Amino acid sequence: MFKKIRFPIYSAPPIKLKKNFWLGPPAVGLGYVSMSWLAGHLIFAPLTWESMLVAWCHGAVAAGMLFLNDIKSVEGDRQHGLMSLPVVIGVHKTLIIAYLTVNLAQALLLILALYHGHFVIAGIILIALVVPIYNQTRLYQEPTQKNYVRYMLSSNLFVALIQVLSGFMVGGYFR
Repeated sequence: MFKKIRFPIYSAPPIKLKKNFWLGPPAVGLGYVSMSWLAGHLIFAPLTWESMLVAWCHGAVAAGMLFLNDIKSVEGDRQHGLMSLPVVIGVHKTLIIAYLTVNLAQALLLILALYHGHFVIAGIILIALVVPIYNQTRLYQEPTQKNYVRYMLSSNLFVALIQVLSGFMVGGYFR
């Protein structure tokens, strides 16, 4: 009954960004997360540079999480000849790229919250940056499924919370 809506540049020929390990995750992050954020914002208010920055940051976090997602299937990708980022550059380098992408985007949100005097939100974002570091380190030292799940459990709640709080922040609900 319902057709699945696809981001055409991601999965349709001739481009198929999903086949490019560098472009696929950012395309999904920007196409699904950032564009949804901006469309949602436009329903309630005109776009601001702050909302555009927040949309970009959330898209970057999604891209970083997708880079991480490729790690759990690296062996299957190797067996099937799929050239995912962990297959091409290795699991440890992929982890560094994923951590930098997620953490730098969240740090930028922290700076934006501080700039606008949203100290409660800034505190929550700071906690969201610090809490997963232990599990990031464990996953880097021993990239197993168990450590991957631990990291995702320690960070996903914060990722979702930061998205909600960012809406309140750019909507002017917190001061």
